[in-house]
Amino acid sequence: MTRTPRLAIGMPVRNGERYLRQALDAHLRQTFGDFQIVIGDNASTDATPEICLEFARSDERIVYHRHAVNLGAAGNFNAVFRMSTAELFKWSADDDVLLPGYLERCVELLDRDRRLSHAHCYTGEIDADGNRLGNQEDLLGLVDESPSRRLQASFRLVYPGSVWAVMRSAAVARTRLHGPYLGSDWNFIAEMLLQGGLGLVPEYLFFVRNHPGAFSSPANQGGTSKAQRLQWFSPGRRMPAFMSPAQSLYFFVEAVLKHPLPPRERLRCLRYIAARMGGKAARRLHLSGAPSGAAG
Repeated sequence: MTRTPRLAIGMPVRNGERYLRQALDAHLRQTFGDFQIVIGDNASTDATPEICLEFARSDERIVYHRHAVNLGAAGNFNAVFRMSTAELFKWSADDDVLLPGYLERCVELLDRDRRLSHAHCYTGEIDADGNRLGNQEDLLGLVDESPSRRLQASFRLVYPGSVWAVMRSAAVARTRLHGPYLGSDWNFIAEMLLQGGLGLVPEYLFFVRNHPGAFSSPANQGGTSKAQRLQWFSPGRRMPAFMSPAQSLYFFVEAVLKHPLPPRERLRCLRYIAARMGGKAARRLHLSGAPSGAAG
């Protein structure tokens, strides 16, 4: 009987041939080795299948699954989690970089403090060639004893970097995972933060790669419409992209009402959600040039 590893790593990929070898090598060099990598190939049309099969043949910890059709980013993220049975879980991108101690340090944090639902580290940013661009500091705001303050801090994130954390699988299973609408990664992060704290290793062991081919690249975000981004996230989605904020708002409120929270914390969370939505509405009115007192 095959023993279940302690940690499952889900790697959703589509046409990731440029950096995939480097990403897999970085995982196989980790000082913590009790893991399985589940690759979900979203019907790639480049050399991704050949690379994945090569690694799967050389290391039994790598499991390769190819989807017959493109499920979209949300569907693929959810699929690799559902194929996993380990106590701990982590999503990994095919173009980011982990230093060898990343998994070990994150697992140590989770073992040390049962109040944590997930653990990550200080995050650096690199370019297409691996050159250091800078650091992402906003995750520091998520380290707080209060669920409501963690939620409030998550609304200030520029990039939802904690989605790449090492997580307790039971906590992930209690979320809605990734929905077929824009911004669902922020909803997912909120559900994890409502269930427990984020442990943050005070070392730069994780690097997000900002390159022209990355969907999350600022250049790509600015050059694509919301409808195009929604199709990347959920191909064939018929709900118009402008409905995504309403869906996100609904699921923020649902999460606050669903997860066990002290009454005062629940009320504070609802206030922060209302303030976030009010701020977004005010910015849209300002950008549209509408008078501040105009009725909608």
